[in-house]
Amino acid sequence: MLKIDETQLCHVIEENYTLRVKAFLPMEHGEDHQALRYRLQDHNDQLYFVKVLKETQISRLKLTQYLHDILGDCVISPIKNYTGQQVTKFRDYSVTLYPFIEGKNGFEQPFDCQDMREIGRIIRKIHSLDCEYLRDKIGVENYPYVSKYRESMSTRLGMLELEDSRDPIIQELRAFIRTKSELLMDILTILDALDESNIINEQKMVLCHTDIHVGNILKSSKGELHIIDWDQASIGYKELDLLFFGGGIARNLESEVETHCFYNGYGECEVDERKLAFYRFSRIIEDIELFALEIENITIESTHRNTALSYLKSNFLPGGTIECAYKTFRNLK
Repeated sequence: MLKIDETQLCHVIEENYTLRVKAFLPMEHGEDHQALRYRLQDHNDQLYFVKVLKETQISRLKLTQYLHDILGDCVISPIKNYTGQQVTKFRDYSVTLYPFIEGKNGFEQPFDCQDMREIGRIIRKIHSLDCEYLRDKIGVENYPYVSKYRESMSTRLGMLELEDSRDPIIQELRAFIRTKSELLMDILTILDALDESNIINEQKMVLCHTDIHVGNILKSSKGELHIIDWDQASIGYKELDLLFFGGGIARNLESEVETHCFYNGYGECEVDERKLAFYRFSRIIEDIELFALEIENITIESTHRNTALSYLKSNFLPGGTIECAYKTFRNLK
């Protein structure tokens, strides 16, 4: 987890955004421990959201400006500093300042059917944008990179009986993985069978957020929807986004009603169920492996590691990602 001198950070923000800090409060980081988030209030009682990363991809920030100009406030763009830049450097960190949205994400407050239809409409607009303009700026998805997580998961499963640790959280992780080893091996086998990463058709690719779970969708107190966190956006197959609707991440959006409402807004389209199953299983292995690495990092506070363990286990719960992915896979047969 990042460590930073918050007093010095406030000085840097004041100097670069010509404001005076009245209150500066840390915010929950959810599943992402690679970023720090703050709620800033200036002396005019204006609220801002501050995000601090070890490294920021400028192209993704320019993308949010592009999307904001086309789609409006459903995409929030960073506030520029006094030099006109979207990022301010602070030692080895990148600092971005956004307008603060008073509201809740989909983990904190479930979306109703009307919300899901509107989310569908927004995603369809994003998928309909001209990719030629964006292709050279953010690149074409390389989702087969998840094969490295498949390899590391395979190694993890093979080492279960050899590894040992005195750390109780790591012990709990490995005991849990042991109970799920056959299931995880089956998922790896399915991924090998579904993998078509050598077949690329860029003509069918669109702009994708690639991480559009409900935690990255905010509903303001006025009922307005905002899609945030474009750090992983790329050009790819639409199924990279569609996997989340009916995908069951954190047991959200797994119901047929929610999925129906989403597609009612998204409109008619041909969904490649094979790609959908591949991306859903791939995301599961990636998330489990990343959470496991976080749990095994004893330099992270135990509370955060225990939270990561609960997130990891949630994949296996009824209505979770694994159940939803297998449902998609069975539909192929």
